[in-house]
Amino acid sequence: MVEFSFIREKVAHLYSHTGRPSIDPEVLIRILLIGYFYGITSERELMEQIQVNLAFREFIGYELDEEIPDHSTLSKNRHGRFKGTSVFQEIFDEIVRQCIAAKFLMRLFGSALRQVW
Repeated sequence: MVEFSFIREKVAHLYSHTGRPSIDPEVLIRILLIGYFYGITSERELMEQIQVNLAFREFIGYELDEEIPDHSTLSKNRHGRFKGTSVFQEIFDEIVRQCIAAKFLMRLFGSALRQVW
């Protein structure tokens, strides 16, 4: 299982301690992963899918009665806060590292990976 808690520390320097509370960066990354895994390229459509899909809600840690973030929040963070940083690549690299350490990729793609390596 992938541990996502490292994300908060990884992006802490990009968040202000003043102003309105921001979306939890771990939730934000989980939402983006859903979009990537399921090929949902529209942020509006992604948030609509998360609104109704119980598995998606569970993955991001939201209960049925909790309001999900607006698609514009997703967009502002992705195209504003993280623009020009290597944060997404660093997070991706760590997730892949965890998957390799847990032998998760070998269980999914075992024989194909053995041929490549």
